[in-house]
Amino acid sequence: MTDDEIEFPGPKTPPLTEVERRLLVDEPEFEEVAEASRNGARPDGPVFTDLREITARDVEWIDKPFLPAGELVTNNADGDTGKGLLAVHYAARITRGEFGEPRMVVFAVLEDALETVLKPRLLAAGADLALIRSVGWQRQGYKDAIRIPDDIPRLQQSIAEWNPLLLVIDPLLSHLSARTNSYSDHEVKVALRPLVALAQDTGCAVLGNGNIGKDTSRGARKAAQASNAFTNTPRVALAMAPDDDDPDLRIVEVIKSNIGPKGIGRNYRVQVVPVDGLTETQPLLVPEGAASKSVDELIAAVGRGKRVPAELVKAVVLRELATGEKPRKHLDQVALTETGANADSVYKSALAPLKLAGTIAVRKDGAVGPWLWRLAEIGGFEVG
Repeated sequence: MTDDEIEFPGPKTPPLTEVERRLLVDEPEFEEVAEASRNGARPDGPVFTDLREITARDVEWIDKPFLPAGELVTNNADGDTGKGLLAVHYAARITRGEFGEPRMVVFAVLEDALETVLKPRLLAAGADLALIRSVGWQRQGYKDAIRIPDDIPRLQQSIAEWNPLLLVIDPLLSHLSARTNSYSDHEVKVALRPLVALAQDTGCAVLGNGNIGKDTSRGARKAAQASNAFTNTPRVALAMAPDDDDPDLRIVEVIKSNIGPKGIGRNYRVQVVPVDGLTETQPLLVPEGAASKSVDELIAAVGRGKRVPAELVKAVVLRELATGEKPRKHLDQVALTETGANADSVYKSALAPLKLAGTIAVRKDGAVGPWLWRLAEIGGFEVG
């Protein structure tokens, strides 16, 4: 360094993130802003709002406290829990007019085929398909998925025209632009900001489905796959888990809310019904009242288990059932003690495949009693 050179200290603020740099790319030059001002267009800049001119109003709810209108809501759960079924459940009820006048519902889906999954499930749930639309994006000659945040401003224009009550994005993470770091809280918040604006500006609720990660030790709100911004950014965040005693029961809980009560849960039962024109029965969710268990408790119990050979768990279950009927709690406890398998593993690796093979069966012990499992050849009740 020469005597006439000055060494400046490094910047005191961190460098711009990729998202912030992209947001600055399209900023107009000063002359462009001046020209727009001369032509009567309003230039970019601060906008101050006098709150005396704003009319205060209550939050509008589609289904309080689970689904508010005009807000972003996320629902996180393990795969095969029924997140998509819950979205279909709401869609069917909205199009039937159970939350007011019948309204349109729009689906942006990536992993569920329209022909073999989404439409059959909507038919099973009794949706009015005249009020259902699927949305994608025409991009350079081919149909692509919606990209968040890139496509949201133009999508908002279409949502305002179609006026749906609900937009389902499933899964939310897969629709995120590849340029966004999904593990960065800041970048995810910036990416979701236009989606929040879409919901609030149009009055359309946005339901984004996501997955729970491997670490469930801090509860469902901290267990969202990738960034915690997926549960912290929306006004309402839901979580969903299977019941540990009843394999067909699902618990949906409000795990975060800035506009209503949280910690409220509801039970849903998974049922299968025939659909005209299809040979395979289709699943749907049926509400069964308030939940008595929390999602945090259920996912923590699953997380405490360990992987064990399926044949070992099957052998324990068959041995126990050889002496007569047993409730699910008994089978789970014995399997946990002897093999270390958790309740979810007992069902997936033993109970479900043995039932499918016709080796074991299950029945409900009265209206409020537990589910009882036994060897199918013993008979005495209808196979569940």
